[in-house]
Amino acid sequence: MSLELSNALHAWADLATRQSMENNRQYMHERGYSFAQMNSLFFIHHHERGNINDLACHLGISKAAASQMINRLVDLGLVNRLEDPLDRRIKLLTLTEEGQSIIRGNRLARHA
Repeated sequence: MSLELSNALHAWADLATRQSMENNRQYMHERGYSFAQMNSLFFIHHHERGNINDLACHLGISKAAASQMINRLVDLGLVNRLEDPLDRRIKLLTLTEEGQSIIRGNRLARHA
């Protein structure tokens, strides 16, 4: 690959990434969600049997902070917290239909 083509591809990738990130930021801002909340929704979307401990590790925050965020997302109707049938002490996280709708809308905004 020529240096000119390589530079053009890198420039295009940078532009596409910046535009996607801006669309993501605007989508979150318009709906009143923080980056951590959206990151949590995407984590739950991608980890079918995820729990609060897993989310805390993913975000690099304490279990208590992750619990507070999940409480807020539950209150907003975006997340369900269910007992793990194998261990009742563990709470599994799933998206509600509204939470799934937020994920779909965010993806569409980022790809616009």
